[in-house]
Amino acid sequence: MPIKITVHYPESIEDRQELERRAADVQAHAILAFVQRLPCPKEQKIELIKNVQNHIKKQAAGN
Repeated sequence: MPIKITVHYPESIEDRQELERRAADVQAHAILAFVQRLPCPKEQKIELIKNVQNHIKKQAAGN
């Protein structure tokens, strides 16, 4: 049985930006939780997070 879902997106630019910020915050917390569970040394986890940050910055600069 299919379920119908209605999604109401924010109408103003400010509200859309706030939604994007909140979504990014949730994603960042999910990544951090995933990395914290990895079976590797703390230094390796820090390096992984730095690499992810650099990758995201490069992508943002390219857009």
